[in-house]
Amino acid sequence: MTYVDLNHIEEKEVVPGFFGKFIHSDNITIAYWRIAAGSILPEHKHPHE
Repeated sequence: MTYVDLNHIEEKEVVPGFFGKFIHSDNITIAYWRIAAGSILPEHKHPHE
């Protein structure tokens, strides 16, 4: 298994107030989220799930 240091992964603001760090493999993506207080997640869906 590969060790991943989250301190070396760039954080991206996906929608206002939702900041993610993403680790991609061949079969899965792992997301670590930091969410600002009061942020609202718009309705969304994942067509592949």
